[in-house]
Amino acid sequence: MHRTQLTQGASLLTIAAALAATPVRAQDSALAYDLGTLVVTGEKVERDLMDTASSVTLLTEDEIAAHSPGKPNVQALIGGTPNVVYSENVSTPIIRGSNSEGPHTGANAFFGGTVPRATINLDGQYLDYNAFYFGATSAWDLGSVEVYRGPQTTSQGANAIGGAIVVNTNDPTFEAGGAWRLEYGDYGQERASFVLNGPLATDLAGRIALDYSARDTFIDYNGAAFVKNDIGQDFENLNGRAKLLWTPADIPGLEVMLTYSRTDSTSPSAEGASPDYEDLESVTMYMPGWHQVSDTGILDISHDLG
Repeated sequence: MHRTQLTQGASLLTIAAALAATPVRAQDSALAYDLGTLVVTGEKVERDLMDTASSVTLLTEDEIAAHSPGKPNVQALIGGTPNVVYSENVSTPIIRGSNSEGPHTGANAFFGGTVPRATINLDGQYLDYNAFYFGATSAWDLGSVEVYRGPQTTSQGANAIGGAIVVNTNDPTFEAGGAWRLEYGDYGQERASFVLNGPLATDLAGRIALDYSARDTFIDYNGAAFVKNDIGQDFENLNGRAKLLWTPADIPGLEVMLTYSRTDSTSPSAEGASPDYEDLESVTMYMPGWHQVSDTGILDISHDLG
């Protein structure tokens, strides 16, 4: 009998607590608002992030704009992504403990013709190993960045067994506008960027973006036998992109977009210190540099059949 009374008392206390909490919940619900829909495209289908089974981190245009100052490339932009280690000098990402560079590095990777275990998909173009390794993908004028952890070979091809980084740049719109940015910092860091967008005709819009960034290496090569090369050990990247969007009024639902991009990148093959590491000095005898120029053309045609 004594136990029954205790149970009834506990039930009454539970009901009373629930009734007391009800007004508070009603007040909180009045503060709720719609966060909008977050859409990912890396699986070749536009899908709500909530309905995506893959492990993916999405950076929206607003988040990129808020975090991109001081981060000139995608390599630096996605630093700190959960389960992804991506240093800000010369490297490939380590996704869930797997180095996407593969078993080779340096000269062995070059002469062996290695391919990365992860991929960077830039507006539908899969970057080759050198563009991937030397981090020449600009973080300027981006619409979104999707970082997929785990195999993406079904949607992104054979070189995505470790994951994929899908980078979508902004498309032209029929609203005139533009933006620019200037940055300066220590180690000779400098960056100049601009973008122009607007209509060129009734059914034709254009967008042009240019991003230049450079910095000095933070390593002091003080070895007595160090041999300088013609390229040097400093970093310099120039990224230019032009887009044309055609939406003919005579053919409703048709969109044709032509993209031309050019990347001119200069950087050393590696950037690392010798013991004692805090001195940021290196006793290596030679550090080769890498200069690469890449020109890309992309034609996208889509037609909404209704």
